This record gives sequence, C-alpha cells and structure tokens, in this order.
Amino acid sequence: MLQSIATGLSLAIAGLASAAELTVSKVLPERSALIVSVSGLDSIISRLSDTGVLAAMAQEAGADPMKHITEMALPEDLHEPVHAAISEHDAGELAKGVSFGCGIWPSEDGSGDVPIEMAFWIELGGAGETVGPMIEAHLEEIRRDGDSETLTVHDVQVQRREIGGVEFPLLLAFRSGALMAASSEAAMERMLMVQDGDSPDGVALGESDAWMAASDLMGATTGIRVVFMPEVMLDIVQMTPEGAMVGMVRPVANSVLGLHEAMAIRVDAGEGDVILQARGGTVMPDGVEGILSLVGRSDAQPGAFGQFAGPETVAVTSLSMDMGGMTELVEHLLASSPMLFAAKQPWDQMRPQFDDLTRPLGDQFTQLVSVTHPITADSMSSLSIFTVNDRQALEEAFAAHLGSVGFKVREFQGHQIWSMDMPQMMPGVPGGTVSLAAAGDWLLAGDDVAVEAGLRRVSSRGSFPSWVPAQPPAGLKMPKHAAGRGLVDLHGSFATMLEIDNLQIKRMRESLQAQDPELWEELAEDIGAEESGTLQQVKALASVLGVLAWSLERTDTGFGLVAAITTPERD
Repeated sequence: MLQSIATGLSLAIAGLASAAELTVSKVLPERSALIVSVSGLDSIISRLSDTGVLAAMAQEAGADPMKHITEMALPEDLHEPVHAAISEHDAGELAKGVSFGCGIWPSEDGSGDVPIEMAFWIELGGAGETVGPMIEAHLEEIRRDGDSETLTVHDVQVQRREIGGVEFPLLLAFRSGALMAASSEAAMERMLMVQDGDSPDGVALGESDAWMAASDLMGATTGIRVVFMPEVMLDIVQMTPEGAMVGMVRPVANSVLGLHEAMAIRVDAGEGDVILQARGGTVMPDGVEGILSLVGRSDAQPGAFGQFAGPETVAVTSLSMDMGGMTELVEHLLASSPMLFAAKQPWDQMRPQFDDLTRPLGDQFTQLVSVTHPITADSMSSLSIFTVNDRQALEEAFAAHLGSVGFKVREFQGHQIWSMDMPQMMPGVPGGTVSLAAAGDWLLAGDDVAVEAGLRRVSSRGSFPSWVPAQPPAGLKMPKHAAGRGLVDLHGSFATMLEIDNLQIKRMRESLQAQDPELWEELAEDIGAEESGTLQQVKALASVLGVLAWSLERTDTGFGLVAAITTPERD
C-alpha cells in the first residue's frame, strides 16, 4: 500500500516537473486574431516599485494594483480569497515565474452567436504554493455544488460552466501549476497537449509569417506582449449577423490605411532614467500603402520644437508627411470601391482648389499642445505646423479659395489670418474657430489663440525656454532615421489635462441643463461629473512620471515603434 502511494506521488511529481511551458506560439493556431502574453512580470513590478509608480497607483481610494491583476486573471469567485492571501507576501517574489497567455481565433465552422474560440492560461510560478490549493479547492467546490459539468478532455477532468447568465460555456482546469480556461473542448485540448509536449493539430501560431514578423518588431519574448491581427478579426466579424457590411468596407479601409497583417507592442521594464520601455509596430506585407505611404519618405526633422515650443507646451508630435501627395491619395481612394463612385463628381469639381492648397506644402508636420494658466475649460489649445515649399503659391490659393468656403481674413502683426467659425454641433458642446496663417516657411493651423501665439514666435525669430529636451532620455534607444517622433510631458500635464477635462464636462453639463433639460437627463449618466478622487490619484501618479517619448521608423513592410516613460528630471 505504502509502495503504491509512493509510486503514485513519484509519477505526479515527475508529471509536474516535465510539464512543458505554455506559450502562445505553441498553443494558439496560425489564424489567431488577438494574442496576449506576459512573462518577466516580477521585473516590471520591481521597476514600478523602485520608481514609486506602484505606490502612486495604490493611492486611488485604497486600491491595490495587485488586486486589479488578480481580478483580471482569476474567476470572480476567487478574487477576494486570493487577494487576501497574496497581500501577505511580497508582490515581486510572488510574480517570479508567473506567465500568462490568451488568444482568440475564428471557430472552425463559424456557427453560433459567438463565432470565436478562446484559450486562456496563467502559470502560477512563485504564487503556486499560495494560490494553487485555493484554485483546486474552488474547482472541487463548484463540482460538488452542481454548478458545473465534469468532462474528460485529453484524459484530464475539467469543469464546464456557463458565465454571465448567457449560453457561453467556459471550461476550467488546473494542472501542473497552471489554471486554464477555454471556450470549447478543442481549445482546452490545445493547452493540455502542449503541456504534455505534443503539438496541436494544424499550423501553430509560431510558424506563421505574420507572427514571426510581429515578434521581430517586439524584440525580446519577455514583458507584456499584445498582437492584433486585423484581417483575421474582420473575418470573425463577418461571421456575425451584423458583419455583412464588412466585406464592402474592407477595400475602402485598405485603400485608406493599407493592408495591415499584424499590429504589435511589447512593454517591459526599463533601466537608467526609463521606467517602462516599449517596442512594436505594424506589419504591412504589401508595403506601406494608403495615407501611411505619405509618412516617412524622409527623416522627421523636429525643427519647429525650438521655434514654437514654449514653457506652456505639454506635448509635441513631429512627422515626415508629404502633404503634396494628398490629391493622388484621394483619387486612389475614390477608385477603390463602387460605394464611393457617387463622390467622384463632387471631387472632380473641388480637386483644383484642393490641389492648389496642398501642392505648396512641404513634407514636415509638427503639432504642439499647450496649456495656459490659470487653468480654465479653455486652457488647452493645439497648433499644427506644416512646412511650406512655395509660400507665394499658398497665399494665392488662400486668396482664391478660402473666402468662398466661409473663411474671413484679418491682419495680425503684419500677417494675414484666415478664420472660420465652426457651428455648435449639439447643445452643450461649444463651437470653435479654425484659423490658418502662412508665415516664414510655415503654415500654422489651429484655434485663434494658438495661431496668434505661433505668429508672435515667428516674428521673434528666436527659441523659447521649454521642457522639450534636445536629446532623447538616457536609456532610450531611438532609431537614427525617424518617420515620426513625439514627447508628452506627463509630469507637468497628466493631471492638468484631466482637470481641464473635468471643467469642460462641468461647462457642458451646465449648458445642457439650461438649454435642454430633457436631453441632459438622458445623457447625465454617460457624461458623468468631476471625479475629485480620481484627480488626486492621477496627480500622485504624475508626480513620479517624467516624459513619454516615442519614435516611429518606416521599413519596407510597415513601421517600427520605440517608446518609453521616464522618471522626472532631477532638480
């Protein structure tokens, strides 16, 4: 008897030791639509803890980031007991060896109200001793209570139960330190087979060209990785009763944006001045097409940073974008689908004016977001700046065409500003003014306040003090040739933007209540009110963040993205 028990224990331990690691590349099929994987979580948690971000996140009315992770990863019944157990341990230690994966893909027959398959797993690693027994007890409890049906899949007992009060079955199993959930027996079998060292039927995700290209963009296999396959997702949507229009819209979307086979991003712990870093991009197997074909034909030169960015600037975006190619792009779009044939005659009439206005423009675009103090609902403004190759031709186009579409001209410090008042689109939402001005080698576009401020700086012919750094943050490896670059001052603007948003909501609410009380009653819940607690939490988080910096690089088959969030500058 004792020998039999010992033999059984030996086999169980051997099975636990030899269980293969569950990875998205092995478990998921080739045509997956959304893929998420997490590993090296302990490094990310340690980095967030060391830089004060984890403590700042926990200031939201006693919220604990680890509690949110628990709620996302485990069944609802386990949220409270598991959180109570792990709160007694160091988060970084518990996270060692923890890995997570999930994915969705089209069901084989495409039938049913939900035409997708889903697989989800979390390998507990360092949290296994603490959380594992609780999961096993939970599965046994729902089996005893009759809340589930016990099935045998790949020689393993799993629990099948319905979730959310709808007929969407979820299969649950806990084996070799991994909690697994699936939408079907076939999806559950894929995970169990990989654990046993076998390969599921069909081509695995890791063998697909799209996945390999996305993996190259993301770099390392650690961190939080998210990959979206747009074409596969559209196939899933087309299987639904509401998806009939997708087939008609797809050619138009591909004409505007180009065919995207995969979009990917990986977030991981940084070093030096970098808190978190990210790498990713988009895979376009047929090359860069659509409006994106105008981006990155040359290196993005952030020349307007020093010229226009000032102490009130909180965000900067600079793109290499060939505005002169817009006419050709619109022509290509209109020819992409019979749905757009009706727009061809109006376009033919306005094409000469459109061409006159875009042809003089250069290939550099910069946008600045600024915040003025004291803070009001109107404190935030945006200024778009385009380089101009032929200023005289642009001014002649303004004079010939803008007046006929509602723009009015006025003089400002020796420059002409063309402005048009935008109508109020709905009660409570104010209209605005769109202004254009050509000055020096620039076209300035934005609201009146932003354009006037920009013209003052053109006249000054100097640079202004600004938080915008001349070099990228230490530890952030940016490409030498960028199609686009950007900076956001999280430290100085994160909480301020939320405060402005709250003031705008308050103004909208008061206006709606006065103009249309019945409409206000209908919209009140969706619009919401100021959240002072949230604002305080965001201010705490902003105090430990520095700059969000990003850079975009054009390749032969898409774009690569590099980004980072830094620590605040030291005094």
